[in-house]
Amino acid sequence: TWPVGIRNPSGDGLLGTIDLEAGAVCTSGSYARPIEIGNASLSHIIDPRTGIPVIGTTSVTVIAGDASKADAWATALSVLGPAGLELIADDPDVAAALVVDASGRQEVLVSRGFPALTTRREIPIRRLP
Repeated sequence: TWPVGIRNPSGDGLLGTIDLEAGAVCTSGSYARPIEIGNASLSHIIDPRTGIPVIGTTSVTVIAGDASKADAWATALSVLGPAGLELIADDPDVAAALVVDASGRQEVLVSRGFPALTTRREIPIRRLP
């Protein structure tokens, strides 16, 4: 297995580590390459439906059979947010963890099939059915 660290988008260090047995891992996040406009720091990920930066989803990590699929889903889920997890629910080749703003606090939503994080920080984790 390969230990893969998932960066904590709200601070230094790692949110957790997963042990990858097969496939690829990709992460998309608004924290890594923000666009500064005036005094606002906005996501570089644009929702094509609205033309505005993504709000509410800070980071998405996807495990899939290959890197192309993982990368595509990481960006798509950044735009779709938690509702997008329903689209991968029946695909045994894709699992995801989303860091979202929940009432002013960050929370990690983990899809079925996403391995347990071996280290946890202060952000609560909720596994979805």
